[in-house]
Amino acid sequence: ANKILPFIDYSFERDELNQPIIAISFKDADEMKLADAIESGIVRKGTYSFTANYDINKISGKKTRFTITVLGNARAAGRVGKSINLVARDTTFATVKPSITNLGGTVTGMYFKGAENFFDVEWDSVNSMANVYAWEDGSYRANVRYKVTPVFTVATALGEVEIEASPVTIQVKQTQIKLSAIPVVNVKMSDVQAEGTAISTVTSPKGAQIASMVQLNQKDKFNVSYDAKSGNFYVSIANVSGLKVNSTYTVKMGVVPVGNGAGAKQQTVNVKVKVIR
Repeated sequence: ANKILPFIDYSFERDELNQPIIAISFKDADEMKLADAIESGIVRKGTYSFTANYDINKISGKKTRFTITVLGNARAAGRVGKSINLVARDTTFATVKPSITNLGGTVTGMYFKGAENFFDVEWDSVNSMANVYAWEDGSYRANVRYKVTPVFTVATALGEVEIEASPVTIQVKQTQIKLSAIPVVNVKMSDVQAEGTAISTVTSPKGAQIASMVQLNQKDKFNVSYDAKSGNFYVSIANVSGLKVNSTYTVKMGVVPVGNGAGAKQQTVNVKVKVIR
């Protein structure tokens, strides 16, 4: 124990209940840096006992016997759960649960080293984990695992410290939007100016919205548009040539969801159009 005494420091502090405590920590010695003492093996893992002499409340000559255990370097790891769905950014998130070794304290926060603003990180103090969201207007690639390095903030008896964990991967996916059944739209051969309508709304995932739809085929026969706010399809005849009364045609529409990720597979829906007299 005598060898490590020059590197031991202690001070009087107050705990959460405002009770006096003696806080023990390492320091650089007069003749050697703490880092050099660790490297040379003077300070190593183990249990040490020593006696501290101090004065308190005008009482001198107080002695206290201490036994301390020196652990290895503090280490941190993060366990990832769940995933982010780009078309439901407000309701889906990944989680990072910290695991801290050789450091006493409470984890109070987390951020990603070098990517502080890439994800929106919210600390859940009840469950002691970080909830990781995609930014509402952030640009992400769909169905990609992003590798990031968590840094946890730990509140210890001597104040807050930050400890870097091993890299983790955050899964960012994009599922297809589900719509309620689209009714068959009737258009009149006798009144090509009239529009047929049908309504269809988003049923899942929760929080998903459609930004727009684009017509992909049958443009020589029909004009089809979609109003994202109301969920209405509007269909009119573009050219009566080749159309047959009482026949039903399929128009394919490309779906552009709110939050659409780069590289996402094109989603399509079919609109059935019936030509009536």
